[in-house]
Amino acid sequence: ANTVYALAGNGYLFVTTDGGANWRLVSTALEGGINRRNLALSADFGNDQTMYAAAEDWNWREVGDGPGVFKSTDGGATWEWMVNGMSDNQAWKVIASADPAEKDTLFALTGSGIEKSTDGGANWFSIASPDSDLTDLALSPAYAGDQTVYVTAASGRVYASTDGGGSWTKVLEYHKAHHKVSLLNSSNRSPDAVYFSIANSENRNRAVYKIVDL
Repeated sequence: ANTVYALAGNGYLFVTTDGGANWRLVSTALEGGINRRNLALSADFGNDQTMYAAAEDWNWREVGDGPGVFKSTDGGATWEWMVNGMSDNQAWKVIASADPAEKDTLFALTGSGIEKSTDGGANWFSIASPDSDLTDLALSPAYAGDQTVYVTAASGRVYASTDGGGSWTKVLEYHKAHHKVSLLNSSNRSPDAVYFSIANSENRNRAVYKIVDL
């Protein structure tokens, strides 16, 4: 419970095992020209030591030949480029199912939409996007049972899918100029609720909201 991994802006990966009191450098393998990166851990990380990172821009060739999703199976020490089947590999966010029964299910947001993998990133396929210019993506903590995915769009809309991204339903529409809607994730205690934040273009006037009974 006290172990946390952090991917810094320069691509350095750090870990703490005492709740943040002390940090240790794990790897510099992702150092270089990466833009809009994030980190996602496997639901069974304690056993498989698997994590994923997304990079929209990639100018350093030690790992892979371009942007996309990167995978480590040794706790971040080494990485592999995983973009097979992606129609657009400029991935700027990757998320992994938090449900161990679906630990190999991944979703990635790219410059042109949503990519999905059901085999831990070995193969990807595009799924239909409910809107243009998507801004965020989250999964239900009980994804294996409810197959629920959430996305937000620059239009101010929040969408939910209950079939793993096969179809979408609009659950919120927020219209206010120059404001961005971002998902904070759904709750482990209440998987039927989803939290999101709204902030203006300068990341000010931020507020957190909760949607229930989707």
